[in-house]
Amino acid sequence: MATVFDKAKVRLLLDEPFYATLMMHMKVVECEKTPGGQDLWLAATNGEAMFINPVNFEGLSVPKGVFVLKHEIMHVALLHPYRKGDRDGKRANHAMDYVINDMMHSEGNDLVEGVLHRPAQYNRHMAWEEVYNLLPEQPEGEKGGGQGEPGEGGNPLDDDVMPAPDQSKEAQAEAVERVVQAAQIAKAMGKLPGWAKSFLGDLLEPKVDWTEQLARFLTEVTKTDYSFARPNRRFISQGLYLPGKYGNDGMGKLAVVFDTSGSVSMDEMTRFASEVVDVVQSTEPVGLALIYCDSTVQHVDEFDHPSKDEVIASLARYGCGGTDMTVALDWIDDNLSGVKAAIVFTDGYTPFGNERSYPTLWAVTSKDVEAGMGETVYVEV
Repeated sequence: MATVFDKAKVRLLLDEPFYATLMMHMKVVECEKTPGGQDLWLAATNGEAMFINPVNFEGLSVPKGVFVLKHEIMHVALLHPYRKGDRDGKRANHAMDYVINDMMHSEGNDLVEGVLHRPAQYNRHMAWEEVYNLLPEQPEGEKGGGQGEPGEGGNPLDDDVMPAPDQSKEAQAEAVERVVQAAQIAKAMGKLPGWAKSFLGDLLEPKVDWTEQLARFLTEVTKTDYSFARPNRRFISQGLYLPGKYGNDGMGKLAVVFDTSGSVSMDEMTRFASEVVDVVQSTEPVGLALIYCDSTVQHVDEFDHPSKDEVIASLARYGCGGTDMTVALDWIDDNLSGVKAAIVFTDGYTPFGNERSYPTLWAVTSKDVEAGMGETVYVEV
């Protein structure tokens, strides 16, 4: 006959892939006392194992059993076994529980009687560290002790978070990786918990280095055909005569726009310049135009088969006024032929205008700025 624990676990496997995936990484230990010797009424975790009192757990309904498993797994998902630090253990545990239980309640879970839940004071919209600072200090005699029986004033999940056995950075990184993996699985199935979307949002959308995105952008507009008719200039100085890229569809003229408005710092300009050098080295465009623009085009440098040294020697700052990068794109349309692509380095506080006849990449240094046309990548300075 299936136990309440078995049925609760099956519910997770069928309906809650995020929690089920994390639980599969955990060892389940049946006991009445934790490894530290404290009384265990229902459940506890140290991040690596889940400790279950089978006698009392079997007295729960299946929905309440599901709540208990999810409660413990949430401690793991939020890395609580690594995060108590030198705080008072029981008080920290209470703060964590207030936040978790309100999350569980808001998603319709059936809370076990006696668990901590005061949403008017401490709720899911607060960090547990914030709740910790609001809670009164624990009386000296109550800073440890174990779990209490529900119905008799006790919290059946008191002291349910223990420090992880391995507190190293490597162990924490592995724990984060497991959480992200579980979230990705649940997200793919359309069953990622609502709280996880906000708490784990950044982890679920890993940031690709912008230079990798730049390389992809340029690869898509470059044909990788080669010919000795146009030798690779990078290797001639080494006595090597190697084929270079060719063809009417190859990397033609590349236009690079520098935003030189007053809001762009010299740090940003320096970063922009270093990336231009890398672009020249990696794509070997037939021609390169460097366009310095604030609200007007202040200066233009043009190169045929540009070399790294030529580009470095030309770099300077021109203008320091308002911002309108569409002026530079208009200048490209009116004055340059055969432009294969344009890259605009800017802080993002500019009009973007309409689509152009060539691919346009906006490399912006301001987070949460999305260009109205072309592609956008974020450059961290």
